[in-house]
Order: sequence, then C-alpha cells, then structure tokens
Amino acid sequence: MNKKIHVLIPARKNSKRLKNKNIIKLKNKELFLWSYISAKYSKLVSTICVSTDNTKIHKICEKKKIFYIKRPNQLSTDKSLVKDTIMHYLKTFKKENRPEIIVLLQPTSPLRERNLIDTGIKKLLSSKKASALVELCPLKLSYGKIIKNFWKSNFKEGARKQDISPLYIPSGRLFIYKVNEHFLKKKKINFTYLVQSYNKNVNIDTYEDLVRLKNIYKNYANQYEYINNYKL
Repeated sequence: MNKKIHVLIPARKNSKRLKNKNIIKLKNKELFLWSYISAKYSKLVSTICVSTDNTKIHKICEKKKIFYIKRPNQLSTDKSLVKDTIMHYLKTFKKENRPEIIVLLQPTSPLRERNLIDTGIKKLLSSKKASALVELCPLKLSYGKIIKNFWKSNFKEGARKQDISPLYIPSGRLFIYKVNEHFLKKKKINFTYLVQSYNKNVNIDTYEDLVRLKNIYKNYANQYEYINNYKL
C-alpha cells in the first residue's frame, strides 16, 4: 500500500477532572504510550507523532526517541477542537510530504486490539464515498422526554430491550481521516464505521473511569498484553 499514513496522538496537559490523565500509568506505562505502542504494531502506518503542550510528555518522548511536536497553548484548552490540532500538525509539512491519511488515537481510550488500526484503515480506503472512519459502541436505552413536568417515553408501554433500536456513541479508540481537499476546507465529513462492544469501552475522564479501565484490562488482558509487554 503506497500511502502516507500518519498516526497523531493528541495529549494535552490540561484536564479539569483528572489531572495529567494522559500520563497516568497503566501497568507501569503512561496512557499515551499505550496508543503509541498500538500504532507501532501497524503494518500500514508510516509515521507516529505525539502532539502535546505537556513538558513532561516532551521529556518522555525525547528519552524514548519518540517523534513529537509542541502544541500551541491556544490549541490546548478545553474548548480546542481536535480538527484544529490535526490542521496544526499538517502545517508542519510541505504539501508534497503531507500525509494522505491521519489516524487519531486518543490516549484516554488506550486499549486497542492488535489489528484494530489496520482494519480501520483498510475499511476507510475501500470506501469511495466515506471521507473518515469512526469506531462506535451501540447502546440500547429506554429514553424519553420531560413534557409539562411529566416524563414521556419514546417507546410503547411494555417495549422489550431487544425491540429498541440502538444508539451509537464513539468509542474514543479510533478516528481516521482522509486528508483531501474536502477535509482541508472543513466541509462536512462522511463517516464509515467499525463497531465495538460497549462492555470493553472506556473514556478516561474521572477516577471511576480508571477503575473501569483496570477491570476491562483484567477481563480481556490476553488482547492487550502485546502493548504491556512491549519494551520502549
């Protein structure tokens, strides 16, 4: 496959609810390194970069000889958009050297099966209409609205869970973008998708999420030990 495929790991310093969450350790490895190691196992990725304003992460990257770029403060706030971080990364390349595919790996969703990244890349490249790919988790919820101080269900009384169509939320583990003129001009993105079980999903934002992360790792350790065993 003759494609310039880059992995970008956004790992900013600021986090309100869980301080320095991107460098919290799981099995003696910082969370952002779990994403980095997952990318190292890809057979399709040509470049891996960490984008961060965190000087502690800078030092870890320098020590372990990991490619990183310093993210500006204005792109490191709670209101910063991930797409702007990607655009900042792209501006570090001349047009002829610009990646054709950007794989975004969030450190706060660190557990990825060995083949996940390449599976996602292949699916996106096989689609002529999709300009991006996202991994989703299905949720079956009996939901409704509060109308005039009364709750009204969106479903008929007695509706069974198996009769409810699922809602889908991003897992947080995988976002992939085709870097074309459509993307660069910030037009609407058409997402194709992969689906992951909600039982294995975690997005770390609180201490309770960390507990869930450790439990998921314990229950499915055989799928993620390749990351834990990797020596940097």
